[in-house]
Amino acid sequence: MKLLKYFTILILFGICSSCDEEDFLTEEPRDDIYADQLYSTYDGFQMALNASYAMVREEFATTANTSLGTQVYMLAGTDIAWSPNTSGSDSDWLNWSTDLSPDNDAVEDIFMWLYREINSVNKIIARAENPDVDWQGTSTDENSERMKEIIAHAKLLRAWAYRHLTYLYSDVPLSLDEIDGANYKTDWVRTPVPEIRAQMIEDLIFAKENLPWRYDNPGRANKAVAMHYLAETYCATGEYSKAVAEAATVIENSGYALVTNRFGNNASNPGNHFIDMFREPFYTDGNTETLWGFLNIEESVNPEGNFNNRIRDQYYSYYSNATPVKNYMKNNNISTDDQLKVYEFNGGKGAQRAAMTAWAFNLYEDQDLRADQYSIARYIIFPNKDNASQIDTLLFTHTTTFSDEFYQTEKEEGTGGASAEWPFTKKWDYVNPADPKGVNSYNDFIYLRLAETYLVYAEALLGNGEADAAKATLNVLRNRSNASEFSGTVDIDFILDERARELFGEVARRHALVRTGKFLERSRTYNRYMYFHLKDFHEYWPIPQSVIDSNTGSVMEQNPGY
Repeated sequence: MKLLKYFTILILFGICSSCDEEDFLTEEPRDDIYADQLYSTYDGFQMALNASYAMVREEFATTANTSLGTQVYMLAGTDIAWSPNTSGSDSDWLNWSTDLSPDNDAVEDIFMWLYREINSVNKIIARAENPDVDWQGTSTDENSERMKEIIAHAKLLRAWAYRHLTYLYSDVPLSLDEIDGANYKTDWVRTPVPEIRAQMIEDLIFAKENLPWRYDNPGRANKAVAMHYLAETYCATGEYSKAVAEAATVIENSGYALVTNRFGNNASNPGNHFIDMFREPFYTDGNTETLWGFLNIEESVNPEGNFNNRIRDQYYSYYSNATPVKNYMKNNNISTDDQLKVYEFNGGKGAQRAAMTAWAFNLYEDQDLRADQYSIARYIIFPNKDNASQIDTLLFTHTTTFSDEFYQTEKEEGTGGASAEWPFTKKWDYVNPADPKGVNSYNDFIYLRLAETYLVYAEALLGNGEADAAKATLNVLRNRSNASEFSGTVDIDFILDERARELFGEVARRHALVRTGKFLERSRTYNRYMYFHLKDFHEYWPIPQSVIDSNTGSVMEQNPGY
């Protein structure tokens, strides 16, 4: 039944755990792990957390029913990115004015993904309070600490999920209890965002008080992550002095630091220290800046397992389809097998699901390391057919500031103006060397780094009336990237500009724009394609129609305009 297929997926784990197996089966399957067994020991709770953290990593995969990456949906259509290569259900992220609707696949997939996470961690929180749990410690105090640490992880992940939900959908149902067959409900109401953020703050405070600064397992969030999100949430609630205190503690007293010198296995190769961070993303590699990252390979040593990480080809240009590349291959009689070398030498195949707007590309100064040839692809190369030791440059990437007439044509024709010659970020190199035509990213990856805490700190300082301190904070980031020191007056637009320069392709851009009230203004001004598509009500996505339809016990209101 379709109604149960969607919104009630929230309770699937709960339903399973509420079944009495003696009434359901006459034998006990040996290969199944039931909830009552899983949540009976410390080791079982660790397994449950691994599953919850695996859901976080899905932000770097594609959604269930589309080929655009989950993170890309939270970036494209903003001031800094658009989707030039779209097909099928993906086209709605180009033509918002007609196709972004309550029935949109991505709108539904992302909503359900986040509530699966919420119910998963609510179950952990509820089950951890069972006095019969064997925490496998050596003392009562150690058992208590283990219980609090498990709950802290779960509460941090609950706040993480509601962070996405409130920025994307505005008011949403607040669920704090494990949902099982006994308390299943169909009369959900949308909780106002201020109430949800109050709960997020409570959860994040608990997390910061019960988590360490660092884990050997890079996939686990920690105290610094909790405090970073706490600072950001305080900015969203206008409590800037509290935000200042949280961000300052992470920057000054956490043991993390900005990367300012070459390091790691890539240090002897051409490059820069900015891009080194993405080649060696973990603290154990010498990367002092990563607050939270994830293993992407070596499933045997990765408790969260492998997954379909599409982040690389989402940003890579579809350069193999560019006329200069195709002509080179044709003129040099390059075989189909040899065509793979263009991928091998350039970091893998690209799909160009998210491209930097021309305005965003031109934000950088010439000397800024964040936009040099090692950080943003400026050309495509191929081994010279006559001399394998030589390299031919086939294509120099470029952007064009298209006219309003061009975008009007694109609006009417819906073609998107795809450019195979568009520059692209190299943060997410590289593809599996054994599969150069593959689409998945092969490297381990950063999820949150200290540079973003600096940017949240600057936002908090500005909101707290400390503009000069905000400028000094931003100049720390600019100096480490060889950008010129900023001497003007800092405002929220300059901070958002600096976020674009520093974090392109890493974070959900729309969240910062919605938080600062700048989404509509900046997306219309700097993403000229969206100028023709963006309506006022697009600041928030619609509530999925399947969710509204399944909520038969009460009326769940739709966001205005949909």
